[in-house]
Amino acid sequence: MKQRNKRISLFLSITLVCTLTLMNLTGCFIKDKLNPTSEDDEADFEQIAEVNDSISEVKNSKEYLSGDKKAQTELLLKEIQKQAKSGKIKSDSIICDEENHIISFRYSNGVLGFDKGSTFDNELDNVKDSPKFITGDQLFPAKKDGKKADAVILNAMTDRTNVMDTCKKLADEWSTSGINTKLDDTVTLDDLVSLREYEFVYVKTHGRYASFSGSDGKIPCVSLEEKKNKKTDKKYKTDIKKNNSVGYCTDNTYFITPDFFKAHYKADDLSGSIFFFGCCELMGAHGSKVSTHWEKVLKKLSVSAFVGFYNSNHTYYNLDLVTSFMDHLIKGDTAKEAFEKATDECGETDITWYQKKYGKKPDDIDVDAYPILKLNEKATLKWEDGENSDSTQTDATTGTTVKSLTNDQALKAITNYIYINYPEIKEYVEDKSNENKAPCYWDIDEEESNDTTAVVAWRSYTAAWTYYYIDRVSGETKTLVYPPHLTK
Repeated sequence: MKQRNKRISLFLSITLVCTLTLMNLTGCFIKDKLNPTSEDDEADFEQIAEVNDSISEVKNSKEYLSGDKKAQTELLLKEIQKQAKSGKIKSDSIICDEENHIISFRYSNGVLGFDKGSTFDNELDNVKDSPKFITGDQLFPAKKDGKKADAVILNAMTDRTNVMDTCKKLADEWSTSGINTKLDDTVTLDDLVSLREYEFVYVKTHGRYASFSGSDGKIPCVSLEEKKNKKTDKKYKTDIKKNNSVGYCTDNTYFITPDFFKAHYKADDLSGSIFFFGCCELMGAHGSKVSTHWEKVLKKLSVSAFVGFYNSNHTYYNLDLVTSFMDHLIKGDTAKEAFEKATDECGETDITWYQKKYGKKPDDIDVDAYPILKLNEKATLKWEDGENSDSTQTDATTGTTVKSLTNDQALKAITNYIYINYPEIKEYVEDKSNENKAPCYWDIDEEESNDTTAVVAWRSYTAAWTYYYIDRVSGETKTLVYPPHLTK
């Protein structure tokens, strides 16, 4: 750690105090001076909203709502071409996938956009009852003594009550089994860059396999329910306008491409984790080869294994499948063993699942959707020793033992906070092209840290120092900022 000049008064420092809860570091927003939004940027984002609003008007019209899928696609294409004539969409970027009823394009500033047509998988969602869990051995065995793991369920299908209820049930059951499970029913861009702490991630969102002009082949996109807003447009401006890893659905929600993960995580950030994507078409769609986009990115980030679907899968099929898959992981099976047992119990495709469940073939499912397991088939759920995973303190008032943050947990939390609120810093740190650039780093300050407070010191490339004083029990954090050339 750096040399300190104790003679300089702390009163000369600029003191900022904010409260960070380590379970939700995105809650405290600090203005990002490194990534300002220009008037041109604001005009671009406003124009995108205008285009989307015009398309939404068409989708709410009687003519659209009364038409079949072909007629609806034709109406949308006509409106998108009208927007292109007005200069708000690049005319040479419009691609209409009539077979899958997807129209993709680029707005006038090059940002990705697509219209998802009717509800992503409503043609597969004719079952109205909740998923019926697999019978047989009791699911979710008792908690492993002295062991723990963390999981998150990212559910963006909040419009479907049965899905919400089932996800809540899964979270409760997994927690009972020693899997500390967070249920996230917002699924924002911030949420998607905060997955480092989890051993298991279940992504329950919509998805599409779409073509974009200037891109090499189709790209599997994951759609969110987060609505476009000025704050998020600004924070992720680089992803939206430069990297094209974030785009807009025409209902003014965001979607991401695999490059979004590549931009916000580095090697080993997701080491040992297992992902289960409940999204449609993550691995491709009929008429195309199996996509390797997500496989390549997740492999670079050291994800142990992941499951994704080829074609549009039935909502309740993948809920049943993840239930069984996780059950066998908890029991100690490898990813391959858990996958094979889950597909044997639930069915290898959504059509066989439907036949197994209802004794007949569905009327409105023409193409099978099936899950694919990728990466390390021998991967297992990573359990930690419960006794050592968290340190403890004795509360002076009550005499009870409470969980206490370790230095590693505090450092990891501050790293997440910096990466989320200062994406330009993440790019700066990871850019290895300039060996002579000013240093920028952060670490635990061992001299200042003690039993009650963890201290993280951040040296900015401007030579300013920021100190985060984190209460190990409450997570409350005080921040001291020292301008360049002023040392502590």
